[in-house]
Amino acid sequence: MAQIIANVASSQYGGCSADRIDEVLAPFAKLNYEKNLKMAQEWIDDEEKQKEFANKKTKKDIFDAMQSLEYEINTLYSSQGQTPFTSFRDLDLVRVTFETRNTKSNSSS
Repeated sequence: MAQIIANVASSQYGGCSADRIDEVLAPFAKLNYEKNLKMAQEWIDDEEKQKEFANKKTKKDIFDAMQSLEYEINTLYSSQGQTPFTSFRDLDLVRVTFETRNTKSNSSS
């Protein structure tokens, strides 16, 4: 993502926006949740605690990933010698990931 922003910023003047990026990245967050749930199932017996652990771990992973992306963008310099002006709109990856998961599980019941 940071490399795409760097290329766009180097070839144009003005800002670069990533609209609805939460929807684009949601499948990856879902995979992360499933990985965390599988890990929890190995170590935790209670199903509710497994889900709680997976939710908290996924939220932390998303926070860390977005913090890393922000750092990468802020340390980039375009061909004009500037840090790209970037905006992420409606970024709620946690909400999109868990709403999608909950909607699918409710509709299959």
